[in-house]
Amino acid sequence: MIAASGGTVVHLEETGLRELAYSIGKYASGVYYTIEFMASDGALIDKMELAMRRDERLLRYLTVHLDKYGVKYNQDKRDGKI
Repeated sequence: MIAASGGTVVHLEETGLRELAYSIGKYASGVYYTIEFMASDGALIDKMELAMRRDERLLRYLTVHLDKYGVKYNQDKRDGKI
């Protein structure tokens, strides 16, 4: 969906199965993913959030906007500088 809308995936990290801080319905654990991507405009964000809301397999999601310092920090962390 990201590539089809003109965005690029910078980094994909599968944190794996973890216990939730509190139960959501009957679920006590979940698989965590972190996807860092770049998009040319906010229309992609709206489409992605709509798709995530409609997907019954997703319990929760969080979309954040990184400033230039956050992007640099994440790159340095991946490169092992931090």
